[in-house]
Amino acid sequence: MSQAARTKAAANSHHESASAPAVSRRRKSPVFLVTQDESLWPLLGNGLDRDWTLKQVDTIEELMANASAGQSGIVVWDARAAADHTADLSRLQLHSERFAVIVIDAASNVDPWRVAIQQRRIVALLGIPFNTEQWREILTSAREECQARLAVLGEAGAPATASAAQDVPGRRGLARFAVWIVAAACAACGAGYLLYRSIDHRAPATPAATVAATARVNAPAAKPVPAVDEQVDALLESARQAMLDRHFIEPADGNALAYYKSVLFLDPGNGEARQGLERLAQILFARAQSDLNERKFDMALQALETARSISPGDPRLADLDARVESLRAELGPTQIQAALNAGNFDRATALLEEAVRAKSVSAAQTTQWREEILRRRAKADVGRLVKLLATRLQQDRLVEPRGDSAAYYLQQARQAGASASDLQEQTDALNAKLLRAARTALDDRRLVDADRLLDAAHDAGAAPAAIAALQHDLDGARDGQAREKIIQSQNLELARARLAGGQLVEPDNDSALYYVNQLRTSDPSGPEWMQIAGALQIAIVVRARAALESGDAAKAESLATLAGGLGGTPELNELKEALAKQPPKQSVAETVAVKSLVTVKPLKLDYPASALAGGVEGWVDLAFDVTREGQVANVTVVNSSPRNVFDLAAKNAMSRVRFQPVMKNGQATPVKSTLHVAFRLDH
Repeated sequence: MSQAARTKAAANSHHESASAPAVSRRRKSPVFLVTQDESLWPLLGNGLDRDWTLKQVDTIEELMANASAGQSGIVVWDARAAADHTADLSRLQLHSERFAVIVIDAASNVDPWRVAIQQRRIVALLGIPFNTEQWREILTSAREECQARLAVLGEAGAPATASAAQDVPGRRGLARFAVWIVAAACAACGAGYLLYRSIDHRAPATPAATVAATARVNAPAAKPVPAVDEQVDALLESARQAMLDRHFIEPADGNALAYYKSVLFLDPGNGEARQGLERLAQILFARAQSDLNERKFDMALQALETARSISPGDPRLADLDARVESLRAELGPTQIQAALNAGNFDRATALLEEAVRAKSVSAAQTTQWREEILRRRAKADVGRLVKLLATRLQQDRLVEPRGDSAAYYLQQARQAGASASDLQEQTDALNAKLLRAARTALDDRRLVDADRLLDAAHDAGAAPAAIAALQHDLDGARDGQAREKIIQSQNLELARARLAGGQLVEPDNDSALYYVNQLRTSDPSGPEWMQIAGALQIAIVVRARAALESGDAAKAESLATLAGGLGGTPELNELKEALAKQPPKQSVAETVAVKSLVTVKPLKLDYPASALAGGVEGWVDLAFDVTREGQVANVTVVNSSPRNVFDLAAKNAMSRVRFQPVMKNGQATPVKSTLHVAFRLDH
């Protein structure tokens, strides 16, 4: 799309027909495509879902003119023709620190971007050629990068907090530095998670993409919970204060050990928390040594066992254990109690067995200790699982990965003996999120995901009525999908037959192009229409060249426009260049109101199957030419709602309309006009 066309489309979008209904839209995240290569638009657009809006500009200067300073969003920058990519990248980042930048370049040209990727100045290099799966994976990473930057910097133009108003100069530099810290922490999360697994003694599966949830199901609303980054910051601040106050392992509800461990639940790779635990272990080893010297055995053993739980491989343990062994007769069961208090249940069991062999505890005491160890172990297991359940709920990791999700930890907590009252809040929140996510998957026609989420909601104990309603809709969607597959198969065969018979673009509703467009409307990302579109486009370009060589430039231009709707190719670009060299037209067609035109063949709409199945309504504003013969040509979409749902159906229908030729001074003359097309379901 040229700059002039985009400017005209933006201007026309502000002049909608008075009959157009007001449409409620959810906020979409912008993806700015910076390129002059028109073929990238359909390639990238096919990989976007309804939560994103793709905006194309030709240059970085145009992007900076259209995007406000500090705006958030994803920038996909085609840097293949950049003279100084380092300077251009710096200009982008100076304009907005909230931009997450994806660079497009040749797949072999990795070296110039390696440092920028390592420094997180760009999210990734999208090498050409690429496929839809690669694009979607990189887009997901860019979205996470945007969220990380917004967590540190906030939205552009947001009011400053009281603390920010009193901050010292240089805060902006600190915030900018924090962005890189957040990005680095995200990159190191995998390695940090492996370290944390040695503390937790579990091996959760690698985190996977989460299922988005929207509030469209009549289910209990979850309580507002602070973002994970906010919780981590608050816990780290509490841990720092606890260390200053020397509240290392006491009191039970406000000590540094508990705060640091809570941070690692939320952020397993957090460097400050791991370093804090290491410092805490050093302090506790020193305290154990000192308390043993002063014969404060209870305090010494508590410090020792807690230090052991943090750093089980520390070389000082051997000497301290030898000292404790020499004092065993004086210590009695105090050592077992200390191990229990530190959560070292295996060690407490081993110490008890040693005491039994040494006959230093009675049979009744042995039974009592064993029951206490089992009770404490079960309570700790339940507490850990409930905490993991709450954390995965916050992260929206509902069912994936299979062994490290909220649904998994709910089942584990139940099996570990957690009571219904202990799990009530988390169960209600999980059910609400599962039902909302199932509805979203159903609306997005991800039926396999919807089925899996409904199974998880059933296992979690969601209300049967809510599950039954969604199951009914899911069964209906499956039936509709089966019917669509039959229709798609028929359209594919018809497209192949018309292409073989040379019926490329005519007749309007029985040509190869018509059936290819039907396939694309029903499934924009489906492989069926893509397989045949290339061959059809080549055939149309060949026919357009023949028309141009015979002197019919108007027909050639009309065919080139139709071919362009199937994507960009070098052959099409060559044809456009040849058309551009043709002598300019002598006059500009007059624009007339559509009501002044006399219709010979009226507008007949084909309602898109996907919109019909989903009960979606909308409208499309079209601009078009009426030729001297009264035919419709050069149909373009000026504006539409929802975007890209009814566009193709409206264009196809408009191209089949016929008018009486417009007469001026006794001669037929071409004119331009516009039409507002509404798609409404019968209620």
